[in-house]
This record gives sequence, structure tokens and C-alpha cells, in this order.
Amino acid sequence: MPNGLSSFNSSSQRRTRSGVGFNFRFMRQSGRVSLLGVAGLASVFLIAFMFLNARESLTTVGARFLTALGKHDITTLTKMTYLDTQSPEQIKKQWERCLEYSKYYRFDWSIVTGTEQGKEAGTVTFKVRAPLDDPNSYDQNRQLRFVKVGGEWKVVVREIARDFYPMMPR
Repeated sequence: MPNGLSSFNSSSQRRTRSGVGFNFRFMRQSGRVSLLGVAGLASVFLIAFMFLNARESLTTVGARFLTALGKHDITTLTKMTYLDTQSPEQIKKQWERCLEYSKYYRFDWSIVTGTEQGKEAGTVTFKVRAPLDDPNSYDQNRQLRFVKVGGEWKVVVREIARDFYPMMPR
């Protein structure tokens, strides 16, 4: 070879085509995985783990109860009510009576905050304007107290003031 130069090797050119020195075609052939693929797979597992271990927040439970009360959903109200001395059938009858007497009662609400007091109790603070047909009605701060029974949050209905909603179950 003239002047000590080596001959051009076309196979070495293919190995270093990317300019960085990586041959991605060679990496795929040998069974290697890119770092981007590993990071993507790890993020999918992390998101799945977060969804599976997510707990329902107290404000979400409070909003579900107030929505059920506004829509007169007896099934949800019965399921979410905690009255320690009564059976679900008795609670359902009381809700039916309550919602019959208050079928024209309308209110507006917004959640302010939810606070857990340990793992078994919590409070949701909300603002309510009721009744909506009264021009003199104004926002009032109210609270719903929750206890965890059987792994589910339930509202302690006895502690809800009677002036908030008529004929509440007792």
C-alpha cells in the first residue's frame, strides 16, 4: 500500500454509519434492547402500579354522597350511610321517606377540603347554598364526618344538621 494507508473497508463503514460509533442494525441482530425501550416499559409498569394502589380520596367520596343526595339516588345513599344500630333495609326506608318529603328541595354545593384523621375517620368541609329557590339563601360552611367501615368510607348521617337537608335519617 502506498504511503502506509490502509485500504478502505466497507464493512467498517457500515458499523460506524451513525457517526457515534453504534450500529443499530448490529444491536438488533444480537438481541440487545435500547435504553429508550427499557425506560418506556418501566414507565408503563410504574403507571400500572400507581393505578392499582390508588386510594379513593375523601373529597371524591364526599362529592359522590352529595351528588347522590342531589339526584335522590337511594341505592348510593343507603350504601354510603353509617347508622350503627340499623340494618341496610331500615336505612333504605328512612332515605325513601326523607327523599319523598324533600322531592322539591334543591341545593348547590362545592367541596372546600377533605381531611383524614387517621386511617379510620375523616371530615369533608363543603359550602352549600340551600334552598336554591330562596333569593335570601347564602353560602354556608358544613361538614360531613366519615368513618371507614369494611374498607369503605361511610357518612355519619346522625351528625348532619337537620337545617341542611330536611328529614335526614336518624
